[in-house]
Amino acid sequence: DIDGSGMMRMYARRKLASHPLFVAVAVPESAVYAKPDQNRIRYIAIGSLISLLVLAAMFYSLLHQRRLDIARQALADSEAHAQRKSRELELTLEHMGQGIIMVDGRGQVLVTNDKAMSLLELPVELAQQRGTFDELVNHMLARGEFGSMSRSDEQATMAQVRSLRPGLERDYYERKRPNGTVLAVQSQRMPGGGFVRTITDITERHRSAEKIAHLARHDTLTNLANRSLFREKLDSAVARIDESEGFCVMCLDLDDFKIVNDAHGHPIGDGLLRTVALRLRAAVRSGDTVARLGGDEFAIILNDLGDAKLAEARARQLVEILREPYVVDELLISSTVSIGCVMAPADGASADDLLRNADIALYSAKADGRNMCRFY
Repeated sequence: DIDGSGMMRMYARRKLASHPLFVAVAVPESAVYAKPDQNRIRYIAIGSLISLLVLAAMFYSLLHQRRLDIARQALADSEAHAQRKSRELELTLEHMGQGIIMVDGRGQVLVTNDKAMSLLELPVELAQQRGTFDELVNHMLARGEFGSMSRSDEQATMAQVRSLRPGLERDYYERKRPNGTVLAVQSQRMPGGGFVRTITDITERHRSAEKIAHLARHDTLTNLANRSLFREKLDSAVARIDESEGFCVMCLDLDDFKIVNDAHGHPIGDGLLRTVALRLRAAVRSGDTVARLGGDEFAIILNDLGDAKLAEARARQLVEILREPYVVDELLISSTVSIGCVMAPADGASADDLLRNADIALYSAKADGRNMCRFY
């Protein structure tokens, strides 16, 4: 109730049990609620703090959950990327034109692609077993992959095949397999030990190089030695003349070859030259040299032939062999040959002297009626 002063008071009354009286007590309302009012601010502050702590915990919980979700997604993406890259690497290895073998520092084979197994003709079981590189090499050695070798050659070859040569970070060698395939083998040392080896089939490259080298030293029409290779052989024979019995050099020229060309055309003339080359090659020994110097000019080196009478007999035999008629594209062609011969070292101490004097002897054979041989 509000008293006359306007203060809100709280009243309590009680009837006395032994008397017809009531006791009334009035207390200002502020006095009744004084203590709760004093604690209200504290409670509000504490409640607010607790609420903030709860909100903060919830925020950090949500943030942590978000980070976990992001991390899980990143991990999933990373795994998917790794699987994709692994698959790409696998596809790359299997579709490479080179064989790949990776060996760790303990000698364990980590990677072998199908191309390597195919080039080396290794069974698939070896790749599946993931054994040591030594086991792989021993398998090849046992089946005769490296052919028959002396013990010293085998040690040197195996040292290179099994690893890199000491002190090298990169090593390269080529070898020919028993089936004729030529392989280029390159090894790169890995930082943690072991090495990566690539194997490339260079058979066609070798054949091309050999063909180019052959064409550079041989006549394209007859496949005989050309002038360049003939001069090499002649210089070599002169250089070792003290170690041999001597040798004979012959310069040959077909008689009236221009008439054959004019009468039947160049294809027939070329066919005649090829047939003459076949007869000359068949008439000499394997260690002798037969060359076409150009046009219808040929030359022969008869090695280890120091007897002039024997050389003359060989020259006359060649005259008879080349006198026999030729069949070229179903045409019967008659042709003869003139030959000029010199004996080394009697007729010349150098290759130039021998060739010049053989030409002089050839001109003598031509002047004396052709179809014959003359010595210088």
